[in-house]
Amino acid sequence: MSVWPEKILVQDHSQGLQTFSAIFDTVPQCDERPFINAVLAQDGLKPHYIQADRLSPLTDLERMFWHEDEVFYAPNLFIHWGLYKAAHQQNVRIFLDGLDGDTTVSHGLSLLTELFRAGKWYSLILEIKDLSQHFNCSPWRFFRGYVLRPFTPKPI
Repeated sequence: MSVWPEKILVQDHSQGLQTFSAIFDTVPQCDERPFINAVLAQDGLKPHYIQADRLSPLTDLERMFWHEDEVFYAPNLFIHWGLYKAAHQQNVRIFLDGLDGDTTVSHGLSLLTELFRAGKWYSLILEIKDLSQHFNCSPWRFFRGYVLRPFTPKPI
């Protein structure tokens, strides 16, 4: 028997699982609505939107400093605070935000080393080709840095 997460997280099933998304009307390069809409195409979701391009990074700054209790580098923290405030207004107690999820699921450039070590040459070539095109640099740069260097003895 499978149990869907919304059945566990939502006590009133008629309301659905609430989502909170930052949208950018005036900065379309930052707007992720196509991805948001792909998720919302599923049933049982109740969307909420925050106009992130209308928020000021200086709003609640003293409160952020108090909560962080140290200097922090998070220039977009005000967007998250806007999302958390909207969730609080909807009486949401649990907020799964995926913050820094890319560091959890991304191998980063060490993926190249892993592909080489595993003998996955074709995948390695494709990754290096795509990276070099994306960053507009030589494929040899990635090959030297993430394939040759890790396997070269230190004295060399």
